[in-house]
This record gives sequence, structure tokens and C-alpha cells, in this order.
Amino acid sequence: MPKNRFPVTPAIRVLKDSGISYTLHSYKYEEKGGTKSAADELNVDEHQVIKTFRPCKPEVAHRHTGYFVGGISPLVARKQMKMYYETSIVDIPYVYINAGRKGLLARISPKDLIKMIEAIPVNVAI
Repeated sequence: MPKNRFPVTPAIRVLKDSGISYTLHSYKYEEKGGTKSAADELNVDEHQVIKTFRPCKPEVAHRHTGYFVGGISPLVARKQMKMYYETSIVDIPYVYINAGRKGLLARISPKDLIKMIEAIPVNVAI
């Protein structure tokens, strides 16, 4: 992909139509790299992360969202799903969410994201 040229995905269309401020960022996608990367970042054993977080099977995620693992965005989904957010994220300036394709993220304000997806607050941070 040429520098600063991004594909237009349904998630990006939603962002454009919303009128909120966002920026797109690409990264090198690693198949099944999320758990290992999360464990490294949290400085915990990868097996502990797997015991704590249990993502659904890829075929279940695809059935519910219409997207393949690595390209699932909270902005668009085949089925209406409840979305939750950790209350402390409103105190940070921005978050990165999947923009509808493997290796593509959108940086947006957490307050804008919460409003867009009608997320429900939860207090689960340690």
C-alpha cells in the first residue's frame, strides 16, 4: 500500500459520515500475534493471558460481525451487539480501533467512540 493511501472500508465510511476527527494508521499484521503481543506488553506469561481472555472462535466472530478476525471493527457489524468500555478510557486523549482491515487502525477520541457505538460503561480495570 503506498504511503498515506488507505483502503475505504465500511468502518472508514462510518467514520467519514460521522464527522468526527480520526486518523488512520497501518501496521504489520501478525497472524495470531495478539495474545503473544499482549502478554509481552503486560509482562505476563502468554498462558495466563489465554486463561484470562477467551476470544470466540474465528468462525463465530465472522458469523456475528460479517468480518474476519484481524479486521473486525466495533463500528460495523452484521448483528446488533452490546458494546462495553472501561470507564477509565474517557480520561485518555485517544484510542486505536480496528478500521475494518487487517493491519489498519483508526485513532479517535474515546468519547467519540463511546457515543458512536452507544457503549455501556463498566469498571473492570485493575
